[in-house]
Amino acid sequence: LGALSSAILLYGISQVYGLLGTTRFDEMAIALASLDGMSPGLLLGIVMVIAGLGFKVAAVPFHMWAPDAYEGAP
Repeated sequence: LGALSSAILLYGISQVYGLLGTTRFDEMAIALASLDGMSPGLLLGIVMVIAGLGFKVAAVPFHMWAPDAYEGAP
């Protein structure tokens, strides 16, 4: 599960970087402000970043997977 969440997070980050051309938050804000509409690829990248982080911190829609990891651990 950790590898899957890392893969989702990293693919989302690479998608956002590929479409905006930066990884700095201040430059991302400028690039997003200059866009006239959000492309589906950028929206998918942002959703994947949020989903990957949600799996990592076991946030509400993804919290059902956390007990499996803790229950199987010695």
